[in-house]
Amino acid sequence: MTGTGFGPTAQSFSSSGRNSLWLGMPAATQEICAHDSVLWPARAADGALKLVGNALNGYYFDNLAGVADREELEHIVLAVAFVRDLGPIADLARKRGVPLTLYALADGEGGFPSLEILRLFVTGSSSSWQLFLTRRFYHPKVAWFRGVGCYIGSANLTDGGRMSNLECGVWLEEEELRRENWDQELAAMLAVVRERSAAAIREDIDRFERLQRARAPSSSGKRSRTSRISWRRNCSTFLAPIART
Repeated sequence: MTGTGFGPTAQSFSSSGRNSLWLGMPAATQEICAHDSVLWPARAADGALKLVGNALNGYYFDNLAGVADREELEHIVLAVAFVRDLGPIADLARKRGVPLTLYALADGEGGFPSLEILRLFVTGSSSSWQLFLTRRFYHPKVAWFRGVGCYIGSANLTDGGRMSNLECGVWLEEEELRRENWDQELAAMLAVVRERSAAAIREDIDRFERLQRARAPSSSGKRSRTSRISWRRNCSTFLAPIART
């Protein structure tokens, strides 16, 4: 697929080119990339499956917004466990005026979408943007740009998942999804997730703010026993309306 914004082909990865991609990456990640055993696959033929590995092969998760920026785009559906920010996906939804639906994990310490994400969906101006919170045994990383194609892989909606981590995912064109009937399977999976989820509401923002205060460390850098008890109590309160399993 020509001019889709996936990045350079594998043939363009000279030593200097690879080094430029590593800027800002953790030292351990750079060490992994430096080994000769790491494969740098060539770009797939037009319309074929494409690997998305961030710095590993130059195809970044954030490039997907450019790939999906087409008239055929109907709806953006994200089923991702850990969500901190949407990156350019939010801008794409605004630009194309399409609905945006996010299914995110809300379960336990660290397993919540960011407060900014909650506010974006709950108090945002677009009524076609929906956030659903789900619990337990939830770990997908799916970004379906309906009408265009779908990413299925390992990247969460975090800075690391979108740009700096080594990730491994695939991009499938909508035509291929339909040919293999995978669009129906994806729709069925999302229906199950929706059934076990609850739509985010304004009260969730207040509950989440209380959670943040409850888990804030003391001046010593550690949470007190009272703080830990408060965290668990508030966590149970926050999660109660979300439990559908």
